[in-house]
Amino acid sequence: TMKACLGESLYKTLSMKSGSTEQIVQSIDLTSEDEALDVTKKLQMAMLVGKEMFTENLCGKEMVRNSWAFVKDHEHELDKTMGCLQQAEALLLQLRLKFPSLPQTYLDIIRVRFNK
Repeated sequence: TMKACLGESLYKTLSMKSGSTEQIVQSIDLTSEDEALDVTKKLQMAMLVGKEMFTENLCGKEMVRNSWAFVKDHEHELDKTMGCLQQAEALLLQLRLKFPSLPQTYLDIIRVRFNK
């Protein structure tokens, strides 16, 4: 899940609707570029998981239940996932502006490290 990728504190920060992206960046401990890289990696993984989860739900790959409560909860969960995805994308953009030397993706780091 996105929560597992982000970690508890970062997930809570992104899930809160209040505050701008700049305020979120200021609230996260980013005293070094290594910490920014770690947060960037978590955001990228969470975005992949969230987008995959959202796509699966749109394509109807999840088990269908008939209860109205499930449908309502399911819609709420999708809305929450979309909100978190949007916050993650905005935060990733802010991090790239604040730390321009960060690689585009974590995959770039792996390629450089292993010369592939």
